[in-house]
Amino acid sequence: MKTIITKRMMSIVLASVFFSSSVIAQQLLMEEDFQNWTSIASYSSGSQEITSGTVYYENLIIKNDYPSISSRTVNATCSPGYIQIKEGSLITLPQFSENISKIEIHAYSGTKDNRTFQILANESALQTCTIKGSASDGETGEKIEIPVNSITPIIISIGHATGTIYISDIKVYATITTESRNTISNEIQITHERYYSLDGLELTQEHLVKGKMYIKSSLYQDGRIKSIKFIK
Repeated sequence: MKTIITKRMMSIVLASVFFSSSVIAQQLLMEEDFQNWTSIASYSSGSQEITSGTVYYENLIIKNDYPSISSRTVNATCSPGYIQIKEGSLITLPQFSENISKIEIHAYSGTKDNRTFQILANESALQTCTIKGSASDGETGEKIEIPVNSITPIIISIGHATGTIYISDIKVYATITTESRNTISNEIQITHERYYSLDGLELTQEHLVKGKMYIKSSLYQDGRIKSIKFIK
């Protein structure tokens, strides 16, 4: 005798298909405050090894022990160390293969004039950022978040400044997706499995045709459904 799958069971089927849920989180891949860099008093070019890889730079001044301005910043907490960039400066971060979601930069102008600089992704301009001029020299800092949302390997560079800018912190974040699943205790053994056509008719396994879509339910001894899923 054929059994008709009920609407309630069909609802369970649909619920089972979407039983897992994804949780999106931000992972900090790089956090650099330049306090462990080698200080350079005049504009120079070179490289610096950090935890994430090698950073290459052109026309930078590096200070690893400048007094912190954290107590005087408005929008950011700027670390004591910094790199000083100007027109013609460029800093290139290590290549990241993860799904880069955003970059966070803490910087200040150091003058009363607004300054701009560019974020580049694989040598192409991604975003132009503005650092507001301070009320008095060196008294304010800006925290700027630049969305990237890259799903392929990427090299981030910072440059094309319109004047002197002090960058005290650079952070790079990746998007991490984790899957959460609810499970049913399997202390009770599965006794049998049932097969249904998409219109709800129960079938024996011998009547299943390869390549067609069916519904398969697995049941525990006490009649509880362990899982219901689509199969071919």
